[in-house]
Amino acid sequence: MSRVVRTGVMLAAGLIGGLAAAVLVPSPIRWRAQVVALTLAGRIPDLPLSELPAIVTPGAPVWAEALATSRNPNRTLVAPDGPTDLAAGRGIFEAHCASCHGADGRAPAGGDLTSGQFRNGAGDWAVYRTVRAGIAGTPMGPSGLDPASAWRVTGYVRHLAAEANPYRADADPTAARPSVDVHDVTFTDLRQARASGEWLTFSGTYDGQRHSALTTIDRTTAERLRLAWMVQLPGGDEPLAVTPLVVGGTMFVNLPLGDVYAIDVLSGDVLWRTMRTDAPALTATAVEGRINQGMAVLGDTLFVTTLDAHLIALDIRTGARRWTVSVAEAQGGSGYAIVGAPLAVDGRIVVGVAGGDRGIRGFLAAYAPDDGRRLWRFETIPADGEDGHDTWGTTDGWRRGGGLTPITGSYDPETGLIYWGVGNPSPAFNGDARPGDNLYTSSLVAIDAASGQLRWHYQFVPHDEWEYGVTHVPVLSTDVSPGGQSSRLVQLASRNGFFYTLNRDTGAFLRATPFARQTWNDGFDAVGRPRIRPRARPVSGGTFTTPGHAGATSWWPPSYDASTGTFFVLTRDGYANTFYKDRRLTWPDGAFWGGRAAGVPGVAIVTEVRAIDAATGDLRWRYRFPGTVVGSAGGLLSTAGGIVFAGEKARFVALDARSGHELWNFHTGGIVVAAPVTYAREARQFVTIVAGRAVLTFSLTP
Repeated sequence: MSRVVRTGVMLAAGLIGGLAAAVLVPSPIRWRAQVVALTLAGRIPDLPLSELPAIVTPGAPVWAEALATSRNPNRTLVAPDGPTDLAAGRGIFEAHCASCHGADGRAPAGGDLTSGQFRNGAGDWAVYRTVRAGIAGTPMGPSGLDPASAWRVTGYVRHLAAEANPYRADADPTAARPSVDVHDVTFTDLRQARASGEWLTFSGTYDGQRHSALTTIDRTTAERLRLAWMVQLPGGDEPLAVTPLVVGGTMFVNLPLGDVYAIDVLSGDVLWRTMRTDAPALTATAVEGRINQGMAVLGDTLFVTTLDAHLIALDIRTGARRWTVSVAEAQGGSGYAIVGAPLAVDGRIVVGVAGGDRGIRGFLAAYAPDDGRRLWRFETIPADGEDGHDTWGTTDGWRRGGGLTPITGSYDPETGLIYWGVGNPSPAFNGDARPGDNLYTSSLVAIDAASGQLRWHYQFVPHDEWEYGVTHVPVLSTDVSPGGQSSRLVQLASRNGFFYTLNRDTGAFLRATPFARQTWNDGFDAVGRPRIRPRARPVSGGTFTTPGHAGATSWWPPSYDASTGTFFVLTRDGYANTFYKDRRLTWPDGAFWGGRAAGVPGVAIVTEVRAIDAATGDLRWRYRFPGTVVGSAGGLLSTAGGIVFAGEKARFVALDARSGHELWNFHTGGIVVAAPVTYAREARQFVTIVAGRAVLTFSLTP
């Protein structure tokens, strides 16, 4: 047995044997033992045994905890970057590396290290391996540095590249910042947003209609759309889902952990960027993904939600941070995240939470815009003694009951009600642990914005076992009858395959019509309770059901044109799963599923934009994106120019709102999982979509 293998075996035995005595600190011991065992078994092929002790030994400077689950050192090993480590790394670099690379890392002989582009890769693990082993056939030989020193040099080299970024945050928070000239956004501005030519909320307007009054881009001019400018944002390979905000001449775009860009809407020039320096290295990913869908603005403040469940307030003109609050604990096993944009109403910033597969309890919370103090919190799963608690049986399943609130809701300023969708119960596919209807999961709730009190609810799927949660933007509308009577409505195309219409003031069920294929429902009773088919629920042997768990539609925001009464929705049709119930509730990765939803081979799944008659639920037209579904799509935008904008995969299109005929398309070069926006500036109309990690803005050629 070689010395390296002996070392690994002895280390594994020592760590695993020590688990029994490590009652107070099980997690650090556990992941180290897992990494050792996986490496010895060949399950982490990119990690040589010779490097194993330097990674799992307590006190090693490298952050490696996620390696136990990812098994990919290229993605998860993180070099130390604290002030002490960087100072040590600089000293080692100057002593061992500066003779070739120069003290600033820019010497031509050694190549420009500040570019961040290296022959063997730019990740921390790739740079570390290069520092240790050198590059064969070049003057750069093995450094001879011990692992801890090599990791600190790696951190310093990455620091050099970060320092060379012209848009990096100023290390001194009191130093002068660039400032943009934008107006304060009042509550009146938000109420009248459709007439402004700006994009001031996630949905453009409080009613969730995502319909613009701009008309310059219309059926006759859409073919002249051309790319006006593009900004490439940094980060990994995961596409961004952000809906930008546009205030005056400035666009604001945020990244999932809290970085924000201010961009000139005419030129695409970056006016300022604020980098969040206290963001953690998150290891867990909830089912909603590592995304964030946007921000809110009120007064002179931007409100930014983050993937690690924080709410941050920034000065809209400079990006300077004013305050930050922890909405929920993201680490430590709780699994909370925030992926949706906050909703700014009169004196309240309302935030929902994600983490729908983590076995946690959902809520909505409202914060004061001036100092971030919490004003109220509405728990979507009633506790013992609260109305609705009896719908969870006599078990304690409600404590991990789900009911997350990841997607931004809508607001009616006249009544002061917030309308917000609540996700599915947990575990998703096994209801035995949570007998009853499980309020208020898979429901739409109407909440008083001032107090956080529930006014009404409508449950789309009682005792949901298919993950048909209401993760959608509710659309507020008014229906005028031939006799002149008006009805205040809230409408929603659900992932369960039905298009619903409810009374906005009472939550009363008015009608539901299928807009996609479904096999779980035999209709509704007089009060809107679905008649669930007896053989549709998951069983241990599997049950074939349409739609599948990801839904006939998903979080993708719809749009609504009140002038024609047309509701537009992105639809995934033909999608089905075989649903299995399992005695095992929690999966090895921590997901609280209680079963699984397996794909059905040989079934063609397509993505379509469907236009629905909002008064009847009848289908008016459909537009099919080329190819089959790959799981990516964005939201919709309709305009008074008679256009519907939509994106799927890397295809961005403009459709005739009357017929669905394609008028224009553009290959974005990046995957679209975001919703488009439109705005006007200097008598020109622009349309922006985020694709991949790029912000693309289009306007008409002369």
